[in-house]
Amino acid sequence: MALRASELVAHFEHALGNAAIDNFATLSLVNQAGAWLCSSHSWKHLERPPYRLNLRGTITITAATWTEATLTLTVTSPTTAFADYALLDGDQVEIESGTGADPGFYDVLSATASAIVLRTSIGSAANGQTNIAGELALPSARLPSDLQELIDVQCCGVSGSNVTLLTPAALINIKADNTVSVDTDFYGAVLWGASVGVDGGAPIPRLELWPPPSVDANFSIMVHYRAGWQRLTRDDLYSNTPDWFDSLVIQAMRQYARGFEKHTMDEELARLKGSVLYADAQRRDGGIQRRLGRYRGGAVQQRMAHGDPRVGNWIIELP
Repeated sequence: MALRASELVAHFEHALGNAAIDNFATLSLVNQAGAWLCSSHSWKHLERPPYRLNLRGTITITAATWTEATLTLTVTSPTTAFADYALLDGDQVEIESGTGADPGFYDVLSATASAIVLRTSIGSAANGQTNIAGELALPSARLPSDLQELIDVQCCGVSGSNVTLLTPAALINIKADNTVSVDTDFYGAVLWGASVGVDGGAPIPRLELWPPPSVDANFSIMVHYRAGWQRLTRDDLYSNTPDWFDSLVIQAMRQYARGFEKHTMDEELARLKGSVLYADAQRRDGGIQRRLGRYRGGAVQQRMAHGDPRVGNWIIELP
């Protein structure tokens, strides 16, 4: 079975002679060791079933009131603009016009059914003005909270649309060029949105899309992904690892502890990755499914990426 957090803490401290490391919470160090282990190899047991993402349509604001003291934009037309809006860290509203308002893009920190709070002011001269207009384009989808690696993505709506993954730089270039996709296909890349927490926090991964979806569409994109270590916050919680993986998890705790205490982290973790225990875990993990279907990849697949709306079935004649 999976390992309880209290057991992992005990193994961590036992490696140090049954003593905690001064000035550090052992459970926090246990989570660091677990996160390293789960990211040290593309473990099959961390691959999750297909997960469906929601598309968020663009919200148009034709009239809103700005309150400078609270950095709040209250929409008066349409009154239901934010009724179905689900904030995702990194969202921005574009202020296009309005008395005293400085046109530009502003980070959204929080939202209600009728108002959004921004990170910065759109201009003190806009305070109390009721003719603020703009647009909240939402070209991103929320990824699974336990995501560590996005393996593949494909639209699964009735339209049969595809998502072509690109580098972030290529996606930005396509946006700048205002490239139009074929039908309802999308280009996409994983980007990170800054945390909207009052006290800060870790950035949130988002699947950035182009062009921005025009309307909401639930469960429209299906992704295949690999999860990471599930953070343990209490002693009675269990790790998200299979029972045959326990020995490696325990050894990771012990060697991480020694590496942390003795300032030999690189050596300790390298020794673990080169061990028989680690190699046996890799074989057990990869052997869960022996038959993988027809061979894929190679020169034939490189000819054209499936679903790439920029490439057609071209015939090139010899000169």
